[in-house]
Amino acid sequence: MITISVMLITITQMIDTSITNVALPHMQGSLATSVEETSWVLTSYLAANAIAVPATAWLTGLLGRRRLFLLCATVFTASSFLSGLAPNLEFLVVMRVIQGLGGGPIVPMAQATMWEIFPLRQRGLAMAVWGMGIMMAPILGPTLGGWICDNWSWRWIFYVNLPIGVVGFLMASAFLFDSPYSRKASSVDWQGLVLMVVGFGSLQLMLDRGERADWFESSDITALAVLAAFAIACFLYRELTAEEPILNLTVFNDRNFAVGSLVMASVGSASTRARCCWPSTPRR
Repeated sequence: MITISVMLITITQMIDTSITNVALPHMQGSLATSVEETSWVLTSYLAANAIAVPATAWLTGLLGRRRLFLLCATVFTASSFLSGLAPNLEFLVVMRVIQGLGGGPIVPMAQATMWEIFPLRQRGLAMAVWGMGIMMAPILGPTLGGWICDNWSWRWIFYVNLPIGVVGFLMASAFLFDSPYSRKASSVDWQGLVLMVVGFGSLQLMLDRGERADWFESSDITALAVLAAFAIACFLYRELTAEEPILNLTVFNDRNFAVGSLVMASVGSASTRARCCWPSTPRR
């Protein structure tokens, strides 16, 4: 039951990262905005996700896993409903930022929860089930989003999150429990928090907007790159020296974890570059 509880919200959050792509032209016509303006619906969500994910462990220690999961589910579901009601683009972008902040910690919390509740001999099966849901959700997102937009309205891509979010919230409130291994934070690393928001937010904006702005030919993208590099460097130094860091970097002392993270980052970077550089098929 715990697995079903966390997977419901997790799959909904993962679908939401891709379901919006196909709805952008419908939003553009409905809200009377340009392509460049409408793309902020995606950028704002991804930037908020990039900020929230690294702070998950710290937030879990501060609030407790159960309370944080229920808070994230509530914020994600409520902001989804308000996104569907958005009267203009500005309101929609703000709600997408809130939605990204609420949805960011859900995926790492769900994975950590499933790793903890299953015994060692069943963890491989648990991670396989979790991975299947994580992989299928982005694949189904564009198809589901296109069908909803063609038959109903782009607003329903947000409304469909409501029943799933409510059911997931009720199940999590009944079955989810706090981790006995989490250590409560005794203080707030405000410097690390500010540097994390500035650094990861600037990096995400640079990567998302760079292709549209011709990368470093744009002064805005160059400024974002410099700001991201400086803030992340200061953030890393701060987290290595702080007594209560927002992001505990000592996990990279584990060689298997460090090598696995490096391989994952390399594969992700290479596949992204391959998609960008692959020549398009000429039309006949």
